[in-house]
Amino acid sequence: MKNQKLNKYDRNIGNFILITGILHVILGFVENWNLATQIWNSGITNTLVGHPGRASFFWYEIAGAFVMLLGSVVQHHLNQCRQPIPKRYGYYLLIVGLIGCTLEPVSGFYIFLIIALPIMLSKQHPAHETARTGNNA
Repeated sequence: MKNQKLNKYDRNIGNFILITGILHVILGFVENWNLATQIWNSGITNTLVGHPGRASFFWYEIAGAFVMLLGSVVQHHLNQCRQPIPKRYGYYLLIVGLIGCTLEPVSGFYIFLIIALPIMLSKQHPAHETARTGNNA
């Protein structure tokens, strides 16, 4: 695939995803500080069993950590390859966002839609172009 010039938004999509994950983790602690302190005061190990609120808090924080990981990987790809994220990943984010918005309308899942759209709409060279021409420049 030819090296493409990325616009300001396209070359920072990973950073936007990373910031979304960071805000997710911060918001989880701000809204559930009492659950975090309960887990801490209970000794951390095996403190979720029988406490659905603690378990929900834990998985909320883990989801935020994985969003941060996703953003980091995406940004690494953009920095190293200087090529847009394949459109299919925009569609994946769109599907996750639509399912999340449907199941939980008052949530941050709308951010996935905002991030997915530019990925889906980005101009990309067809992958077969390199194979056909043999030009990897």
